[in-house]
Amino acid sequence: MAEVETTSAYSPAIPRDSVHFAMDNSILPYKPTSRSCCGCCLTFADALSEETASQPSSASVVAPGISSATKNGSEPNLHNVESFFARDPRDVSYVSTATTSSHGKPGGAVPAPYPSTMLEPERLRIGLNQLLEREEEGLTMTETANQAGTGAAATALSVNGSHMSVDGVAPHTTTLQWLRSNGITGPKEGCAEGECGACAVMVSRPDGERGTRWTSINSCLVPAAALAGQEIYTAEGLASSDALHPVQQEMATRGGSQCGYCTPGFISSMAAEYYREDRSGCSCGTGGCGSSPTTSDIVSPAHAEPSGNALPWPLVVDDAAERLETWLPPRTEGDSAAKIQPATRYEETSTHEPEIGPNGFDLHALSGNLCRCTGYRPIRDAAFALADVDPADPIAQRRERPAPVSSPLRIESPGGTFVRPANLEEALGLLTGTPQAVLLAGSTDWGVELTIKHRRAPLTIAIDQLAELRQFHVTDDHLEIGAALTLSEVERLLDGSVPLLAHLFPLFASRLIRNAATIGGNLGTGSPIGDIAPALLALDAELVLSSPRGDRTISLDDYFTGYRTSVRAEDELIRAVRIPTPLAPLSRFYKVAKRKYDDISSVAVAIAATVTDGGIEHIRIGVGGAAATTLRAKNTEAALLNKPWTAGTFEAAASIMLAEGTPMSDHRASAAYRSATLAQSIRRFYAEATS
Repeated sequence: MAEVETTSAYSPAIPRDSVHFAMDNSILPYKPTSRSCCGCCLTFADALSEETASQPSSASVVAPGISSATKNGSEPNLHNVESFFARDPRDVSYVSTATTSSHGKPGGAVPAPYPSTMLEPERLRIGLNQLLEREEEGLTMTETANQAGTGAAATALSVNGSHMSVDGVAPHTTTLQWLRSNGITGPKEGCAEGECGACAVMVSRPDGERGTRWTSINSCLVPAAALAGQEIYTAEGLASSDALHPVQQEMATRGGSQCGYCTPGFISSMAAEYYREDRSGCSCGTGGCGSSPTTSDIVSPAHAEPSGNALPWPLVVDDAAERLETWLPPRTEGDSAAKIQPATRYEETSTHEPEIGPNGFDLHALSGNLCRCTGYRPIRDAAFALADVDPADPIAQRRERPAPVSSPLRIESPGGTFVRPANLEEALGLLTGTPQAVLLAGSTDWGVELTIKHRRAPLTIAIDQLAELRQFHVTDDHLEIGAALTLSEVERLLDGSVPLLAHLFPLFASRLIRNAATIGGNLGTGSPIGDIAPALLALDAELVLSSPRGDRTISLDDYFTGYRTSVRAEDELIRAVRIPTPLAPLSRFYKVAKRKYDDISSVAVAIAATVTDGGIEHIRIGVGGAAATTLRAKNTEAALLNKPWTAGTFEAAASIMLAEGTPMSDHRASAAYRSATLAQSIRRFYAEATS
């Protein structure tokens, strides 16, 4: 076959007969994922099995190293799945590289059908060879970093159990970019804005005063410098050299990976939930959950025998509940009479939520991970089949020791300066000297500015670990929440004690985002479609602003002045949020978006009210998505205050709510739809609170 050279900025010439792509029989050069697609096809370059490469052009091509069941029902090739997760980084003919695994043994890569120099940029291949040469000379990564100059200890971090350094890394270099430039190519870029989860990694976070909680975050958003001093695990670092990690094993066994592009991200998010210490099994037990299901379900091919827990809940089959006692054997090639097993369906009852597995696995942990191939059912089955954590697992044992605390550091680079101040006073001093500096907390907003808009800042000040911004206090008349506490941390600390926020948190973006986003950062950006502000407006919250001149307290209602502008001075930052107590006993949060979870609001409405003797004694209504800022619907509040709690009262208020704000039409919703939604929220609040 004649060779036709195809080139890109990221790959040298690739002979046309190297790989056959089933869709159009054309060569697919390696390149970074496009932000406008899922990037599934790029897995062919990252992890393509040898047997796939040898197939004729008419054959279907699958990845990552996984020969999935063919149309005639053949059994999945799990050998290649194991190759994908348990890799040997010393063979430079492999596509991907990995550092030392959590078990102290090398990870590895999938055997490549052609040399890795055709897939990875030349600098990565050279970097890998240099790393191997250093190891052969007896130098560890830590020693190599120490030779680089001063501050090596502060810039060191642990990746998959090995020490690396971010010394000299530009503040705009994301963790994903840094990992992949160092040959750790498990995490992928699918969207570069924290929506797909292909880039997810697992990091260590404080869990109380003495423990560590493994937490999944989007590596495409967080600057690498911000993780100096921390510990990171990627998908390829979880397995030992001779066995898959339990999460990887269940995903492989149950068909949770097809194209494989999103799989490393799912693995990282699933592993973080797997290691959650308060994960406990469903109280329903093996007898099923409450009443028998009555809805017929779809039918799907049987799966290979799982290696973990059986699923105890009733299955829905022709309107009759059956128990899944055993899994049927896999379908065999050519057996047209092979048995089929109905797909699992879990019914919600008064004692069980279908999002919680029999092993206590919360599917919301995966809400930020998207997959376009599997339909999610096999991924859910893998999550629900995970057994208890092995006490000898070194990653599990790590939870018993305190989480690492990053040291103060300063990293200078041509792309700007990154500083982690020692305390609030130093941070304020830096901010005063450089007003155009960026305050970095969770980076869920700034990360998008870096990757999509390519913004750069001369100075980045990391405030996410400042003790003064991570306080949580309960007093006689208010709750005080530190501005640098993540939303997941706030959710755990409040533990449902503020019902309005408890209703909000599951609807706010995804677990991956909430694990990094801070309550102060969400308010500081001033976004008119942020979900936190409407809820805090309904709660009459106040902000504590700190500057070199001291602290001042301001009502959130007076904070916003325009689109992404506020009364906060250039040398001020948000130190804490205060919620007055006692709370209004009636409250609701309504979010209208394209989908329920992991989406941006078209409209958000929060309502809190106190009713005494049939009259509305107090009411606050916070609104987002209806103007250039979040706002209080004060005209509607006035129409309800001191009025009787009746349908007529709320119907009259709904007509006033129609005119609140200045909603606009955009790709999320029209102005008319937004206004109608505002009015409907008033009617809905009355109906729900009355019932």
